[in-house]
Amino acid sequence: MLELFPWIPFLVAITLLTLTPGVDTMMVLRRSISSQRQGFLASLGICLGLFVHGALSALGVSAILASSETLFMFMQIIGAGYLIYLSLHAFKDFWKGRALVLESVAEPSAMRSAFYQGFLNNLLNPKTLLFYMALLPQFLVSGYSPLLQSLMMALIHFCIAMVWQGGLVLGVHRARHLLFNRGVVRALDGLSGSVYLLFGLRLILGERN
Repeated sequence: MLELFPWIPFLVAITLLTLTPGVDTMMVLRRSISSQRQGFLASLGICLGLFVHGALSALGVSAILASSETLFMFMQIIGAGYLIYLSLHAFKDFWKGRALVLESVAEPSAMRSAFYQGFLNNLLNPKTLLFYMALLPQFLVSGYSPLLQSLMMALIHFCIAMVWQGGLVLGVHRARHLLFNRGVVRALDGLSGSVYLLFGLRLILGERN
């Protein structure tokens, strides 16, 4: 099976997708400001969501959602609502000037929140769902399980994304002496809230393509 799998085109496509800045990148950066562990857990949650998208694509659920105007609109509303929820939290931290949480005093609840927010952020993103539906079938090899192949491709994406986002987390950690001040944190909270709100509004107001 490995010799039949079109590795190079898939690797190029999935790497470009991973390196493109978006809501996931913003979440990892924002969580990494609080602590390195939160950044890694947010990244882990985001990347684990890829397996769900891979399975949905292989099982045809993505195609059903994409072909149904009502179901797709419902998915958009849920995803947009969650992004707007994240934006409100970011703006709340911006106005209040949230206290910095160091790794040594990081609470378990904050760790769980980072993971679940990352997972839901990816899971409720209809763009990821549609991207997997459009991309993965092009690289499936006939005669083999579509589900197994899709999960293998999701695993490759998982590894690439974890390396990239992990590098971002480590970069923020190395620059913590510059980033760990209230002004920088408030600026990142404000930028995060704006990005979340922008993507949320685009999902609600944007035309379906």
